[in-house]
Amino acid sequence: IPIYPHLNVFIDGDTIVAFTENVEQRFVSHDWQVLCFDVNAHDLNAITGVIVAARTEKNKPTITCLQTMIGYGSKQQVIHGIHGS
Repeated sequence: IPIYPHLNVFIDGDTIVAFTENVEQRFVSHDWQVLCFDVNAHDLNAITGVIVAARTEKNKPTITCLQTMIGYGSKQQVIHGIHGS
């Protein structure tokens, strides 16, 4: 079960500047089940729950989308400058 990380940050700043693709809709258009969760993607218990939910679909592929934080746990968490630091 693939997990797509919603990072919302690129090297140059917020993804809204350069990335406008709706990833969820792309997979829906290919007849995938798309599950988006507002959970901490750095929480293994939360990820386990997501995988359990995704496994209930038996007729088509599933992708899950989770919010992630760039630089999680560092002093530059959620700051695009963390790239290359």
